[in-house]
Amino acid sequence: MGAAAGIRVGARLRQERAILSQQQLDTIRLRAQQPAFAAVVQRLHADVAWTFQRSLTVPERTAGYYHDFFCPEHAVQLEYNPESPTRHRCPVDGAWFSGEPYDSAWLWSVNYELAQAAFRLALLWQLEGHAKHRDNAATILLRYAERYPDYHHPEDYLPLRGKVTHSMLDESVWVIPMAWAAWFLGDTLAPAD
Repeated sequence: MGAAAGIRVGARLRQERAILSQQQLDTIRLRAQQPAFAAVVQRLHADVAWTFQRSLTVPERTAGYYHDFFCPEHAVQLEYNPESPTRHRCPVDGAWFSGEPYDSAWLWSVNYELAQAAFRLALLWQLEGHAKHRDNAATILLRYAERYPDYHHPEDYLPLRGKVTHSMLDESVWVIPMAWAAWFLGDTLAPAD
């Protein structure tokens, strides 16, 4: 099958398995231009601004258990700092935690942040058509696609494990915004991608 035929098949499948209809997309685009929705669009831009300032590096290994990223004394989630993979602060008393299981659990937040960014970037691309949004969303998707086959848990790990994340449940939280992002980018991705 040639590239043009592959693109046509991809476009047809996209319409057959549409998350949103063309009419719904058009309605969303029109609403996004209205003053009543300006704050929402502004928030989308604020949520993805970091993707133009930091590296879009995906984790090299599977994330640990999300619930391990909590202070053992105060039962509150540790502060997520994307620049600090090995030092994690308790927001209650400022205590620092390092090593396992905290460092692996920190990766859950990295994956979540990247998935949410991919979704928001792809949505902004749909709303405004700026290539920079599409490019960053595609970068996140393609980097995970590249790394995904290499993710794995130790053999003696729980049977309902995820690949990117600790468990299948965590994986579903991660993959839903990734699926939306891929759908929003649709035919702008090469057939091989």
